Amino acid sequence: MTENNAVLTKIPNEGIKDHGEEWEAVYVCELDRPFTFKEDIDPAPSHLEPGDIWPSFYDGAKYSAVRDGRGTRMWFRNNLYRNYVEHDMPVAIEKEFAYYKGQGGSLRVTENGYVITLISPQPLSDDLRRQWEKLSVTQQRLVELKVEGTRMLPIYLGQWENPTVKLKPRKDYSTKLSKEDRTKMLRFLNKFTKSEDEIDEPFYDDPEDFFGDPEDY
Repeated sequence: MTENNAVLTKIPNEGIKDHGEEWEAVYVCELDRPFTFKEDIDPAPSHLEPGDIWPSFYDGAKYSAVRDGRGTRMWFRNNLYRNYVEHDMPVAIEKEFAYYKGQGGSLRVTENGYVITLISPQPLSDDLRRQWEKLSVTQQRLVELKVEGTRMLPIYLGQWENPTVKLKPRKDYSTKLSKEDRTKMLRFLNKFTKSEDEIDEPFYDDPEDFFGDPEDY
């Protein structure tokens, strides 16, 4: 299921010889209400705070993200390719993601808009231990199974209401650069051009630079 409640499945791809993909994703329907289970499992738990243990199924639309000076860039991988997306993720969730994931990583957006991720062991709070002790046996088992398989802890980052995710157009690397793209690239390369009044000074960044007579350096 996607972050917008669309139910998808995969069917054998009859055109595998042409496309090289064994399975093809197809749309089934739209989910109009959350799933309910006989076991003590709630796919839409309440009273969660960012950083709390995620006590339900670790599932949902999978994205990868990295936060840098340009904001948070997100993508999903379709077979061998990254598909970058435009998104409206709340700033509060972006900050939580940056706090717990540092340089970046993967996250999931459930069909109910919950944003969850996995984190490596790190000094946080004794409250996580108390949270786990208060979970039901079934919830503890869900968390334990995820930890056993990944050596990482599932946590909640926030709720993304009515998420909007749109594909950005992929670049065709076989086409020639536009005049604008060429101009940008040439301007960038100009930054590596020495001016006439610059004086060459030795710069050593390779171990081989120091071979020979030490007095020469």
